[in-house]
Amino acid sequence: MIKSFNVDFIKNIQRQDCMEYLEFDKKYNVDTAAPTKFINENGIEKFVPWFEENSSYFEASTHYQPTANYWIDLINNYFESEASKYKFVDVGCGKGKPILYSIIKNAKYREYVGVEIDPKLSDIFTNNLKSIKAKNAKSLNINALDYDYSENQCIYFFAKPFEKPMFDLFMNKIMNDIIDKDCYLVFVFEQDLSPLDTGFLELIYSDEPITIYRPKAKQ
Repeated sequence: MIKSFNVDFIKNIQRQDCMEYLEFDKKYNVDTAAPTKFINENGIEKFVPWFEENSSYFEASTHYQPTANYWIDLINNYFESEASKYKFVDVGCGKGKPILYSIIKNAKYREYVGVEIDPKLSDIFTNNLKSIKAKNAKSLNINALDYDYSENQCIYFFAKPFEKPMFDLFMNKIMNDIIDKDCYLVFVFEQDLSPLDTGFLELIYSDEPITIYRPKAKQ
């Protein structure tokens, strides 16, 4: 059972991370930051994370917003002991923050792939990889439905790249490819997507807002 989210905790993490966007980009000569917004909340003025909207150009996609470092650390720590066996595939990677941050933090995945339908964001991610001189990572400017999910030993990462109808279509399409494979599906904020609705995934880890699944074996 996925526990209910602590909204205040999540907001604090997201807001703390957005204050470090520009510092991260400046230090590593990359572009991952989404806009921040200045608000007045209960009489207190503060910056909050915002987003870049491109869903009007790519049907059923969602906006771009970087994944907080805190969530990426949770995922990398979970896979630390066996990361070297797995390819890390960010589905709907945007500017590639999880991959860039993981490489910089020396996470030991055997390879990284970022799949992004928006050519503008994909080009930015490609340039980001060049800036950090990444040798085991690549950017693919393709529709996520066109990626080959039949490879063994992959970790598929989703930071809500699709709206719910597209997500259901996507999961139905890849189900036969990943069943009985040694792979993982990792979600950030999956509560609106509910992958267990598909009936072929088993929840193996939950630490808000991260959930990790593996395919169930064929019956």
